[in-house]
Amino acid sequence: TADLVDWQTAGDQAWEQDPLPFEGGGVLPRDVVPNPLPGGPKWLMVYTAKDGRAETTGRRSIAVAVSDDGMHWRRLHDEPVFFVGRHGGWDGAGAANPRLVVTDADLRLYYYGWSDKSFVGHPARGIGCAIAPGRELRRFRRIPAA
Repeated sequence: TADLVDWQTAGDQAWEQDPLPFEGGGVLPRDVVPNPLPGGPKWLMVYTAKDGRAETTGRRSIAVAVSDDGMHWRRLHDEPVFFVGRHGGWDGAGAANPRLVVTDADLRLYYYGWSDKSFVGHPARGIGCAIAPGRELRRFRRIPAA
């Protein structure tokens, strides 16, 4: 829409590839931003990938896809760019609902995390932040809470 009043349905998003095991349980909340990577497609999406394997069923991680038109998407990597935290950590059972913030110096990934029963602390869930220097999506590092 040009006027933000009259809207038209564009249809469903389409994936160019079949799901990989780490996303075989589905693709959940996503965040789409103009692609900050040089020379790539117009759009970049970070999304929650729900694991479909029996041994890790339901585990959630964060992966990346790209698109030229916002409707047809393809994975940028064949694995997530951000995984659950360490065993026993506050985010050791899941990382989901990503939001990507692009700065001049880095990429900042905000996410919702939660623990499993092995966590002995409070809170057992919360919002985390990970930073990737430059535009290096595979180098996200958790920022400890202050």
